[in-house]
Amino acid sequence: MPPRKRVKLNDGKALAGDRTELTSISNPVVASAASTDPDAESSRKSRIRKGCLKDIPNCAVELQLEIFGYLQPQDLFNLSRTCKAFHSFFLHRSNERLWEASIKNDEDLPERPPWMSIPAFIHLLYSPYCQNCASPNVRKATWLWFARYCSHCLPQMSSSTMAVEEKLKRVDAVLQRQFKNQPGWFLHGIDEERPKDPQRGYYNYRYHRQQEKRYLARDVDQLISKWKALPERKGYDVLDAFCLKRKNELIVRVKYARDCEEWYEERKQDRKDELQDVRKERFEAILELLKETGWKKELDFLGKYGLEKMSRLPVVRQSTKLTDKGWEKVQDALDGFLNDTRAQRLKAEKEPIIKERFAELDAAIVAYCVTFPRNATMRCRPLAFDLAPMKELERLANAPVSENVTRESFASIVPKLVDKWFAKQKAEFESFLRPHIKCDRVPQGVGILDLAIAVFNLGTDYRPSGLRYPYILTQWRFRGSNSKRLLGVLPPGHYASCAANHYYQIPFTVSGLDKMEVEQGIKWMRSILTALGLDPDRTTAAELEKCEGRLRCAKCKADGQPDVVYAWEAAFLHTANNNSGKKTCYHSRWVRVKAPDMARVKELEATAHEVTLDTERFGWCCSLCLEDWWPGKANEIRQHLAQKHQIEDARRAVEDGTVYINPEHRRVLRKPPVTLLPP
Repeated sequence: MPPRKRVKLNDGKALAGDRTELTSISNPVVASAASTDPDAESSRKSRIRKGCLKDIPNCAVELQLEIFGYLQPQDLFNLSRTCKAFHSFFLHRSNERLWEASIKNDEDLPERPPWMSIPAFIHLLYSPYCQNCASPNVRKATWLWFARYCSHCLPQMSSSTMAVEEKLKRVDAVLQRQFKNQPGWFLHGIDEERPKDPQRGYYNYRYHRQQEKRYLARDVDQLISKWKALPERKGYDVLDAFCLKRKNELIVRVKYARDCEEWYEERKQDRKDELQDVRKERFEAILELLKETGWKKELDFLGKYGLEKMSRLPVVRQSTKLTDKGWEKVQDALDGFLNDTRAQRLKAEKEPIIKERFAELDAAIVAYCVTFPRNATMRCRPLAFDLAPMKELERLANAPVSENVTRESFASIVPKLVDKWFAKQKAEFESFLRPHIKCDRVPQGVGILDLAIAVFNLGTDYRPSGLRYPYILTQWRFRGSNSKRLLGVLPPGHYASCAANHYYQIPFTVSGLDKMEVEQGIKWMRSILTALGLDPDRTTAAELEKCEGRLRCAKCKADGQPDVVYAWEAAFLHTANNNSGKKTCYHSRWVRVKAPDMARVKELEATAHEVTLDTERFGWCCSLCLEDWWPGKANEIRQHLAQKHQIEDARRAVEDGTVYINPEHRRVLRKPPVTLLPP
């Protein structure tokens, strides 16, 4: 430790070791020689705050001792560091009883080790300064060493295991060997600090090596001095006695060190609880003031987790009481946070209103697009969410909350919006097909989407009947945002984003089409139409439906597979199912069934192509209801027809279109293939 400052007398001479007179703070020997200038004295007194300790030295010694007898060890320690007079007074040997009385006043204090004086023990417990360089803020002591060192001095005041072994070896090889075998019997070691994380880029030896110990150099010197005090010729009995004695000493030191560490942790936790109480009190005061200034709705909107997040803000989390000046800083710091919260609250309050308005808009669209009895094309209408990007809709859908917007409010603009949506989607699908079709050969008055080759290949999970316009408008993949190609349809923060649901996450967009898949599907259709004897560039979808021709797969026939006959729809699906993703699909070559076999084919198709409720288990629609489909079995549809519409003949309902299959959920071919057996 640095040398103690020497106390000066009134005549300027240093006090040379006679400390018998230092029994009172008011002793003139230790009192500082004050200036005799009356102006300086009055100036000094004017700076002294009310309630300070300036009058204590003038009290009687007995009264001083009586006052100090009620203080706790930390109070005496703090007083001893206030000035030289207090320091000399409290550390004088004649006043040790004050320290003993203070220890009795603090029941939570750990037991004092017998080898330490009371002032030294109290200094170890409460002084936050390094005992070597006096650096501040050394919060935790090394309790096994009963010392407090900063991170800079700790390596200087300690030695590594290897250094201790070398030092002991120079003293006596026997001692070095005993220490190497049982280091915990001779010295208390602490784990050497290692880097928190391994540095990237190269192997960090300090991080990956085995944990090593460091030992206090002072304890090493004491161990050597005790070893040297033993007889020169040390027998086994002397060595065993020395080792046992040293081990017992360390066990005792561990007990005291453990008590000190537990006391420190309890005190640390008490301090944390105290600061937390102050923070809680400050936070509650801030909340009350915020409510008074008009932020009550925002605080209620934040809820438990939002308030917890707010309490962790630096300006709020301070462990000091809130003052008027501090409140001004809090207001400035929380301005942005509270305004963002207000914007979120207003948005959250408006979101259910917007969802209700979109539900009303959807009802208005149904009223405009659906007439009874319904058919499959009426299902190919836009949803309310599909119209969200249109500017004409925002005036009503995003109107203030106070404005009442109902289905009748949308009825006037729905026809214009729906027609505009249909025109946009039709134009986009046509532009998608135009590069793959010879437009100059299309018959006059026939649209591109009316051609037989105008199919949109979406993979094997989709049937060709659902890949034509307008039935492709029912496919969910054009409204899902799983693909990166579908992102960005609505700008960030769009008012209608809250109207999205699990299935329809974005408005309808043709960006979900894959150009290569569509081009491949058109090539397959060209091959099918050519095999049927139809012109791929001029044949319409209606003409293809009237065609009675059937096809055989050339690849399957060459491989000796069973003789399967396909209609055009089944042929397209067969090609898609056998496409391995390569550029060329060998199952796209077709041969038309000749006339002699058509009689047998028609006979088999008479039963195979019959559509009943049991043919398609899911996706039925009732033309007399607004409900789209039931995910149940055929008996549930029969029950619905009988109870709600008094229709008992379910087969007749399928034939006359009273019940039809939703194109969005078709899973069974209308004309499945048939197998011709050898004659």
